[in-house]
Amino acid sequence: MTTSTEVHFTDSSSMEEVEDNSVQLVVTSPPYPMIEMWDELFTEVEPSIDETIDSDSYTAFEQMHQVLDRVWEQVESVCTDDAIVCINIGNATRSVDDLGFTLFHNRERITQWFTENGFQMLPSIIWSKPTNKPN
Repeated sequence: MTTSTEVHFTDSSSMEEVEDNSVQLVVTSPPYPMIEMWDELFTEVEPSIDETIDSDSYTAFEQMHQVLDRVWEQVESVCTDDAIVCINIGNATRSVDDLGFTLFHNRERITQWFTENGFQMLPSIIWSKPTNKPN
């Protein structure tokens, strides 16, 4: 059996360079929706997020996940039927004008997308780290 490894440092919302049904393992740590350090990145991809981030945070949360959904669609197309997809994602806590201090359930939102699209869930590994600040 011959195997190969490829690393692509590109926007994963388009994986044209990867053959469909050819990937057996995906490991990713995407930007976390509703973590302030990623607001600019999400807004660059979807400018309407900038308008909702402080006035309608749940809509902004969903808009950010719709950006990630484009990536998950690409992951689905390149993965083999028995592929494993590992996603390092945490929930977000944030104080926003319209809600005050709020928990945003990133893990659950991504899990929902994958289960609705036919993926079988394996046990989660919970990593409890004390902060999201870069150290």
